[in-house]
Amino acid sequence: MALNLSLTYAQSNNAITLTLTDTTGVYSGSNTGGWETGGPPTNPDLVNIVGSATTTAAKYHLQLIAVVTDKSGTETTYNTIDLYDHNGGAFGDTTDLTWQFNAGDFIGSTDSTAMGLSSAKLTDGIYNLTYRLVDAPTNLVISDSLEQSITIDGDVRIDVYNKLRQVSKDYENENNDKSRDHMEALLSYTYLQGLLSSTDTSQIEELYTQLYTLDKLVSDGSNYTW
Repeated sequence: MALNLSLTYAQSNNAITLTLTDTTGVYSGSNTGGWETGGPPTNPDLVNIVGSATTTAAKYHLQLIAVVTDKSGTETTYNTIDLYDHNGGAFGDTTDLTWQFNAGDFIGSTDSTAMGLSSAKLTDGIYNLTYRLVDAPTNLVISDSLEQSITIDGDVRIDVYNKLRQVSKDYENENNDKSRDHMEALLSYTYLQGLLSSTDTSQIEELYTQLYTLDKLVSDGSNYTW
């Protein structure tokens, strides 16, 4: 049998944190692609995952690589993240296979510049993630690799919801001259819902264009030129 890696993600409401969780599960008769956790070595065992400085034979490194295309279409490749190092210790069982990342964790591979401060919002865009298990001595032989694209839109989503909250405040204060602002808020929200329903992340160019358009709707409103 062979390991069959699986991963889910969630972005925090404040757009600062990205949480990745391994959902590969434990090896069993009904999950032959799962991790070994002390049983016969059919698949790689979690106890054999080690830190990046260890190159012992029959050990593994668990890694994450992120290539981000932002809403302007600019692609940035970030340094490989060793998930054992990031976790700060060994993986006792599959419940330990969850990680939180902020903008400071993503360091550009060409200029060593971070995406941002640890307190900054994550860059909106399409994140092409490679989640892989490699041989510790060579760091090249891939035992299994998963490529997955996800959409991060927390920054612009906050702006849209702030616009919606302003609508209720205007009504409470009887600001009847804000009808255009209210229409723009509803338009932005509708566009956001359309973006959230676009689950096909293989259409990367279309998705980052949608993010760019939504960002301009929020910032420029009726002044945005379609």
